[in-house]
Amino acid sequence: MDRMNIPTDHAPDPVNPNTDLSLGDDPWLRLCRELVKCDPPYPTETVRWAQTQREALTPHFLALLERVARDPAAASEDDANLFTWAYVYLAVWRDCRAWEPMLALLRQPTALLDELLGDMIHECYGRALASVCPGDVAPLRELAQDGSVSVWTRIAVLDAWRLRVQLADAAQAELEDDLLLLGEQCAAELRNVTEDDLEEIDTSAEYLLSDVIATAGKLQSQRLQPTVHGWFDEELVDPMTIGREDYDADMRDGGMAPEGSPANRHNAFVDDPVEETRWWGCWSEPSSAAPSSPMPWPVALSQVEDPAPTTYVRAEEKVGRNDPCPCGSGKKYKKCHGAG
Repeated sequence: MDRMNIPTDHAPDPVNPNTDLSLGDDPWLRLCRELVKCDPPYPTETVRWAQTQREALTPHFLALLERVARDPAAASEDDANLFTWAYVYLAVWRDCRAWEPMLALLRQPTALLDELLGDMIHECYGRALASVCPGDVAPLRELAQDGSVSVWTRIAVLDAWRLRVQLADAAQAELEDDLLLLGEQCAAELRNVTEDDLEEIDTSAEYLLSDVIATAGKLQSQRLQPTVHGWFDEELVDPMTIGREDYDADMRDGGMAPEGSPANRHNAFVDDPVEETRWWGCWSEPSSAAPSSPMPWPVALSQVEDPAPTTYVRAEEKVGRNDPCPCGSGKKYKKCHGAG
């Protein structure tokens, strides 16, 4: 696998992006100034330009990943924003040195992960992990089995592991073993919970079981199919998160886009920084009627209400992938406005 041999021990820290510098800046200074803030319009030219600056930007990106992974609570807002660009570009460049700090971050508490990664933990982080994986998926297996980490961490690493099976050389049987184990653990927990109780307790088991089923479907695992059907028959699966018809469709086509249609980036390694970032809602122009508070960074364009350019801004907590959609449809956000 292609790896850069650039030392990162003494790489410069991010600079103040407001520093007045000429267009003759070194690449890191220009990137800090032009990409640290998330203001419309989408900076296509800068994002494409940065993709050509691998040698100059890599040591800075790696140093930033290592620093933030060591102490994410101490990361500044600018560091947090640049962190996303760092792992996206390193994933595009398949730089395996991003693997360790990216894994280390996933052991942080849910609230800290939500603050730093936002919706990207669902949209991109697992695929970025798969993109920089040096080959051994044992660390992914360890995190997937660790009940002490965030459920979103476990979902992200299952996504990364699946892609290593489908697009690289990881063994499907080992992943199927873990899916069966995790699924049965979740099912056992849910069998002792009434539907009313789900409103009052931690629903991590419900979320994780749904993702186990989705992963099994995308793998088109015949081995897991009878067990998955049993979970549906027992009504252990939230149909707002994944329905039997969704699972059956994945079993039929593996979750891949139909022939002749655009490729589904959710079933691919990270290859294009523009495709991975242009959906953020912060790139939309705010309307005069919109609240004065800024758009959370990054938030999906699917949270931007029609007619454009009115911007949806959450009033309370961040809308999670499996939370009720704020549009009022009654569906999970993932299956409604977050489906993109």
